[in-house]
Amino acid sequence: MSIELQNLSYEYSSPKTLVLNTINLKINTGEVVALMGGSGSGKSTLIKIISSFLKPTSGKVLINGNEVALNRPFKSIAYVSQSSIKTLFPWLTVEQNIYYPNTLRNQLNSETKEYCNKLLKTLGIEKIRKSFPLKLSGGEQKRLSLGVALSYRPEIILLDEPLSGIDFKLAEELWDILYSDFQTRNPTVLFVTHSLDEATILADRVIFLNGNKQISEAESSNNNFETNGLTNHNERYKLLFNPTVIAYRNYLLETFNIAMNE
Repeated sequence: MSIELQNLSYEYSSPKTLVLNTINLKINTGEVVALMGGSGSGKSTLIKIISSFLKPTSGKVLINGNEVALNRPFKSIAYVSQSSIKTLFPWLTVEQNIYYPNTLRNQLNSETKEYCNKLLKTLGIEKIRKSFPLKLSGGEQKRLSLGVALSYRPEIILLDEPLSGIDFKLAEELWDILYSDFQTRNPTVLFVTHSLDEATILADRVIFLNGNKQISEAESSNNNFETNGLTNHNERYKLLFNPTVIAYRNYLLETFNIAMNE
């Protein structure tokens, strides 16, 4: 599924503040795109608009050519926010939360249950499947929120810094799981990150929300370095010492700095 933003703007009414200014963007089917920008630049707002949780002041969001309506998300879009607990149902168990998206779509059957059960095991939360979200640690809530997002095999995944606030080791473990899913199923992905290293080695393309509240785009790496199959973070991060990757990372940093000063 593709994502297209046409002349998209958003502003707060009180006080009147421009957050996004005439955004035009096309993300192709199967593309993994990193979204970067300074604090308060509108990254989370943009993700929420694409997810249909916010209505743009003007402009359109198109998914496969079809316009997104407020609070009418497409069935094959997953959204994971910075706050895991907000995307979970506290009155449902871990297992029930994982099953729920398939139940909602009338596709909970033996095959989808088996897939969800494998996710529970992969995410390391199989032993707490009968627990409730509010009884879980922050790391366990992060694992569960990712499991819910992946449970129905969405064609579009929107990630708003979902691994913020957890230790580096756990974040890398969960990125391994996400990246493996990207490589296996080839969904369209837009993820917000503050990490230039993540953007360099995980994304096909990197975009920036600049000082004018518009999109600045870095040139693609053009696959000058190969990450396919590197589903272990240790293997991927070795790439950061590759001269070609170092040059591309430096280019991204320069582009980011220019964008922030526009």
